[in-house]
Amino acid sequence: MSSHEHINYLAGSPYRPEILAMLCEDDLRPAELTAEIDVTRTTVQRILAGFTERNWLMKRNGAYRATATGRRLYETYETLSQEVARAETYGPLAVNAEEAVDVLAPEIFTQTTATVATNRNPLAPIERYFGIVSDAEKSVRQFAPIVTTEAADIVDRTLAASIPFSMIIDTELFETMQLQFPETLERWNNNSHFAFAVSQSPIEYGLSIIDDIVLVGSIDQGQNLEILVEGTHPDLFDKSTSFYEQRWAESTPGATLLSE
Repeated sequence: MSSHEHINYLAGSPYRPEILAMLCEDDLRPAELTAEIDVTRTTVQRILAGFTERNWLMKRNGAYRATATGRRLYETYETLSQEVARAETYGPLAVNAEEAVDVLAPEIFTQTTATVATNRNPLAPIERYFGIVSDAEKSVRQFAPIVTTEAADIVDRTLAASIPFSMIIDTELFETMQLQFPETLERWNNNSHFAFAVSQSPIEYGLSIIDDIVLVGSIDQGQNLEILVEGTHPDLFDKSTSFYEQRWAESTPGATLLSE
């Protein structure tokens, strides 16, 4: 029997991983398993026979226990299941913030938590972002794909607290702000705690370094923040800082463009 067939067997029923997990923890008899799981005794017996045939279990004194290979198999299966779930959660980020994800991997997958927009709370990611940036104490650095009135208010409050704030925007957003928020742009430019630069390359996702917290978010087609991931791992912070500084060096100082 091929390894693929063994994998299909284990994953072919939700009861199989559950039973194997239980037998990794304790020696149990079929009746004890049936009492814990909503499944018939016949099904339990069939699963136990299948596991035993594959040497994932052994039977002693009427009870079953996972073998060393059975335990290792379950641990690997559980890790894969977690990675599949993480891939589903982080999928939009991987597509819409591909540049940042490539630069910040693997820490962006392994050392962050995600806040995702849902039907019940579509604003969860942006609310999380506002909450973190409102608590900034040292500095804020960010790529901004969009600037809303609410985001502008956050910048003003941060600057009022004398916290350094730097922002990289792209040419399209700079021109939009000149048309829609000219006074805001001028006010920020005249603030000694604020600096911004304009990237020739489009900025289609958000990346923020707020104190020691790294945030990366992707924007959906409606210009809404659909997922925000955050982490404080030193490697993630160092990679993000280097990436931000590189993009800053490649961009044009906003003060230079406003003076033209």
